[in-house]
Amino acid sequence: MKTWFNVWPILIAPLFILVPVGFLPAIKLFNFNKGGEDIRILIADTFLDLLPYNQASLFADWYSQASTAKHMLLHVLMAFDINVLLLPILFLWCVIYLKINNIIYKQKLSASRSAIK
Repeated sequence: MKTWFNVWPILIAPLFILVPVGFLPAIKLFNFNKGGEDIRILIADTFLDLLPYNQASLFADWYSQASTAKHMLLHVLMAFDINVLLLPILFLWCVIYLKINNIIYKQKLSASRSAIK
């Protein structure tokens, strides 16, 4: 039988996927720099759309003047926020997975018990 100890990594998987991707170094590909900075900017722009105009303009001013370390810290915080937003969906997915898996396990166990008799 599967338990929550088997599926808890699924609940924090988005955090461990988004953070390392945002920390990737920039590489030059076809005369364009690609890397973690593009991911960090994409996530920051996504959050800008969710903020009211005044706060978005303050955030954009701060982000344009921030250092790389501050960009990375903000990226970690935004990745954590995304993970928190996804938790209800991931929780429901884990519940459904556990229920289906445990029903199958119980049916196999009852089949093996009836075969022994």
